[in-house]
Amino acid sequence: MYERQDLDLAALDAALVSLGQILTVEEAEAMAATMTPDERLQTIDQAIRVIADLYVHLPMKRPRYAVDPVATLRLLRRESPVLPDDIFQSRLIAILDSLRDVHLAYTPPAPYDALVAFLPFLMERTGRSLDPAARFYVTRLVAEFAHPTFRPGVEIISWDGTPIQRALGQMADVEGGNNHYSRAALALQFMTVRWLGSNRLPDARWVAVGYRGEDGRAYEIRMPWRVLNIDADAGFMFGSQAVWMLEDMAAKVEDEAPVVLRRAPGIRSVSLRSQVETKTRRRLFRTGVTRDTDLIYAEDAPARRENRQKLGRAIAEGTKGADLLAIAPDLTSTLPRHFEAEIIASDDGRSYGYIGIRSFEHQDWLEFAAEFRRLLALMPASGLAIDVRGNPGGVIQCAEGILQFISPCRIQPLKFQCLGTEISRLLADPAGGGVAAPIEEVVTAEDGWVRAVDIAMATGAIYSHSIALSDADHTNVFGQEYYGPCAVVIDATSFSSAEMFAAGFQDHGIGPVIGADPTTGGAGANCWTFDQLTGLGPAADALLGILPLPSGARIRFSARRCVRIGPSDGVPLEELGVSADLIHDPTPRDLLDNNADLKAMICTTLAGLQATSLDVTAQADAQGLHLCISGAPIDRVDVIIDGRILASLDYAAAPLSVTLALPSAPSAGPVAMRVEAYRRGHVVANHCALLRRPPASPCESEVSGAQAQNA
Repeated sequence: MYERQDLDLAALDAALVSLGQILTVEEAEAMAATMTPDERLQTIDQAIRVIADLYVHLPMKRPRYAVDPVATLRLLRRESPVLPDDIFQSRLIAILDSLRDVHLAYTPPAPYDALVAFLPFLMERTGRSLDPAARFYVTRLVAEFAHPTFRPGVEIISWDGTPIQRALGQMADVEGGNNHYSRAALALQFMTVRWLGSNRLPDARWVAVGYRGEDGRAYEIRMPWRVLNIDADAGFMFGSQAVWMLEDMAAKVEDEAPVVLRRAPGIRSVSLRSQVETKTRRRLFRTGVTRDTDLIYAEDAPARRENRQKLGRAIAEGTKGADLLAIAPDLTSTLPRHFEAEIIASDDGRSYGYIGIRSFEHQDWLEFAAEFRRLLALMPASGLAIDVRGNPGGVIQCAEGILQFISPCRIQPLKFQCLGTEISRLLADPAGGGVAAPIEEVVTAEDGWVRAVDIAMATGAIYSHSIALSDADHTNVFGQEYYGPCAVVIDATSFSSAEMFAAGFQDHGIGPVIGADPTTGGAGANCWTFDQLTGLGPAADALLGILPLPSGARIRFSARRCVRIGPSDGVPLEELGVSADLIHDPTPRDLLDNNADLKAMICTTLAGLQATSLDVTAQADAQGLHLCISGAPIDRVDVIIDGRILASLDYAAAPLSVTLALPSAPSAGPVAMRVEAYRRGHVVANHCALLRRPPASPCESEVSGAQAQNA
């Protein structure tokens, strides 16, 4: 039996005042606007067009979940004139959710997209996800709210009379996560925080929460739903809707053509719902930590913005990580919404680095890369953990572009595929009107996406062959900066670009992947917005049949699916995600003491990994390229100039000093030098630099140093 606990509603509402405009469920219902019958039909017609012809995962999802979303949408079209608006909106959301893809999202018009329903506490898991032995604890209370028995650390045991495990399972059954683990993780989050841009208002006005108090007794308390209007705070609205706003900005760049398959500005992969709800949780449940709105204003402060711009210019000019510290010398990030950094002390007194990446959503990838590179220069050489738990994704180039700083080998960008259909052909080449080239012309097509779609159409393949979205030059232009051992930390709410970062990390063998869940969320695609389909030209617009969505409604969808490279070459990221090499089941200490046990595991893992060092000084003059190389443990170095191997040298003892003749070049541009260090046939470190080309170079190479041999 539960002992009933009272809740002082007046005290709770007083505590919520500092958060912004707080509404009851009834007040939120009164705000709702209503679509006209014609607007509903137009919205459904456009949703059918997107799912039937453009949604890249439909061939997999339809049999996987035994659903027919197009037929269901057509049924909804017939019923829509007589449905109440909230029922219509929730059914449309549910149809898209049935495909279990966080990238596929319908956002109803205002005010839904500016409202977040919440209960006044956060709940988190200990133990293995989906394990019946897992337990669930209150970890934070909203704002300044306090209660004598309901406090952080109490265990949740029931939800409206249903055992908590079963209640979470019921929630997971209706959520849109891409695999079992992400659905379980999202269900846990959405039990207490729900963005109404992707969910309906709770039917109940309160929840009866059963919990075990610190004294071991069973209690039950009635917790009311409240609604935060994020539209009432311009700063917070900017943060929560960053994805939409950045995509709007990308679409309005001067002289930028509409998005087509072969040229997609602002290439993104992000879970919008996770992005909004993550920011909302930070807003609601701050406990001595700077709230997200303050981070937004701090990030846009003139001094910090100026530092970011300086960092971006410096990295573009080839400034190394240590020299970037002159611009910003400490662990306080110039991008506080994206990065957090600290030094972890292990029990044996050794120090390890920790960089948490909250999001990859930043419109200037050079600024993003420069800040990551600067933080790397502050990390101890003994080891580094990069934490992307809860990261909803963002700009793919930001995710793939920073791998080079920690990778000994060249980064091969992940690849993507689109559907082999006439509509894909139209998006690849709007001027062509969706007509495939004759098969004899396919093999000579210059444009990669046009050729890929034509081959798929000619052979009857479901998908085109795969093409990288990130530029290989961008993903390798700077080279390795950090030589200590690295690990990445993931969970089932690491989505989209965060998964692409983890996949690249694993596929290039940079280090182990540590998971608080067995896999990432399994959202493997490049997502587009509906607005990106408009403005392709009169012929293309007529063939697509795309009309603007009414009343500010929005649709996002997966346009190209991601496949992996390296040992997992060709394996889709969708649903499978990235599997952890090591699993850490969250503990009560993790939940209530800043991930104490997880950090201890990170230290133990990094301590068992091999550290590598590489130091290269280089100077080019009329006599040639003078190099002084030292490192450990290495036995060979290759010197690569402008993409071609100039010399392969045995390395027996430090330092290795050599002078090499530079090959003649048609221009006086800089020399792109890359030094790769090997151990037993495997590359273990690299160093890249741009050198000023001397006016003249000898024609033959001269190698000095007793240990060096020109291969």
